Amino acid sequence: MISISGVWNKDESCAEQIKDIQTRLADDSELSIWQQDNIGLIQKNNLNTSGHTPGVFPFGQISSDYTIVGRARIDGKAELLNKLNITIASADEYSDNALVLAAYNKRGSACHQHLLGDFAFAIWDGKHQELFCC
Repeated sequence: MISISGVWNKDESCAEQIKDIQTRLADDSELSIWQQDNIGLIQKNNLNTSGHTPGVFPFGQISSDYTIVGRARIDGKAELLNKLNITIASADEYSDNALVLAAYNKRGSACHQHLLGDFAFAIWDGKHQELFCC
């Protein structure tokens, strides 16, 4: 299980708030933080499920415009890629978070209507300066 959160200051850098979070959670090796200018996304892996493999999960990006934090298990990958008009040799070439970003890139905030599976994520849309959580 993961926890996701964010800090967004519309008018100034969020570096001080991110630094404060890092200080409070400094002993947590399962913490990932992405910060750019006035937005910061945080992902904490909670070690409360059996079979959990420790490790820091990377943030996904398809361009400098979109950044995702969260975890997804997407079902029907081939059908989703077909809906999104993405042609690749195998649906396994895309991670589940990459599929979520591709769906967001094509469908915006309506992307969740096209996703089947189990997911919780936040996407920073740098192009439109919007934070989308689902």
